[in-house]
Amino acid sequence: NTISSIETRQFCPTAYLAALLCVALDCKFEDLFYFEED
Repeated sequence: NTISSIETRQFCPTAYLAALLCVALDCKFEDLFYFEED
């Protein structure tokens, strides 16, 4: 549920949760999250 909510932009994870996801998925933050520039 959490990952789906993040993907659909219904939920913005805290820095702590983002770090936990990176550890759990064994990936770097910039590989898991990206920012769109205006």
